[in-house]
Amino acid sequence: MSTDKIDIKGLDLKIDQGVHTLCEEYNSSSGSTRSVLYFLLLINVLSLIAVINSHRNNWTNNRLDSLYNEIQDLYTQKQSVRDSNERRKIEDRLILTKRVREYNIKNKIEKYQNVQVPILGNSFDINNLGIVSGITFIILLVILRFTLTREKNNLRIALESISERYIDGTIEKEFADDYKRFSGNTTEVINQINKTRRKHHYNFLSMNEIFNLPLLEVSDNALQNTFFGRLVNRNLFYFPYFIYLAIFVNDLSTVKSGMETSPWHTLISTTISYLCLWVISYLCKYCNLQKRIVNSLFTIFYSSDYKYHKIEEKFKRDRIVERLLYPFYPLYKVAVSIVHLLGKKKADASNI
Repeated sequence: MSTDKIDIKGLDLKIDQGVHTLCEEYNSSSGSTRSVLYFLLLINVLSLIAVINSHRNNWTNNRLDSLYNEIQDLYTQKQSVRDSNERRKIEDRLILTKRVREYNIKNKIEKYQNVQVPILGNSFDINNLGIVSGITFIILLVILRFTLTREKNNLRIALESISERYIDGTIEKEFADDYKRFSGNTTEVINQINKTRRKHHYNFLSMNEIFNLPLLEVSDNALQNTFFGRLVNRNLFYFPYFIYLAIFVNDLSTVKSGMETSPWHTLISTTISYLCLWVISYLCKYCNLQKRIVNSLFTIFYSSDYKYHKIEEKFKRDRIVERLLYPFYPLYKVAVSIVHLLGKKKADASNI
């Protein structure tokens, strides 16, 4: 007789408060991880905005070029017009256009070439964005790495305590009068009660999750099976890397003009930015790995009738060549994920 067919609705499960407290501690550590991640993503967005504003083909530069061309056209018109009234109108338009362009240049220097630091109120030159944002990303990713490790270990403690507390075939004496009310083999009823208690704690742990996607019996778990859901779930913590890569590439596009202005400053800034890219890639790799382990712990626990199974973590030592290629590792992993998911999507479609 399958335990899934035994209906134990209305039964007081007598949930162990000690186990529940451990689950609450996990939820607290998961909340800490999210707080760090939210702040990191905020810094990512602000850095991306700074990159867009400083790019040579942004709206501000295009607007300045357009105003410059308009001024040149007005000069040409002024030379060709003989009527004094018409000439005066052109001169007025010329003066106004020059003022607008001067205002835009001033606005560009004050707001775009000097990046404002939120809350602190300080600012720094846009050419130092690679160094400032790189160091900031590294600090936040190191904190995130520690919080993810704590979250992973707390989840292990919680899941292990759930499995050890509610063992199949055993139950408290005070349940004796309760489970006798249900039809079926006594052992199967006891197992179903324990499974339901384990599921209770699992659901409690899942309710606090946002960036992990634990499977749930009350859900169709559709998001976990979509292309976007799988891609994000596998590569969420590579996002800071791609933002910093955009900053680094944007800096490389201005190296020529930087060498004309200050060669040593440009070389030092570019070198430090590349080292930051290397460290950020390394930290993103291991943050993403910790996140995937957390997701695997949920998945295995769910698929094993809510029982904990230890996952062996094998961290192989990277070779020197692999370490040198770290700045390109996230690009490789995301590309592999996309190809794999597209292939799986195509295979699923062919089986319909």
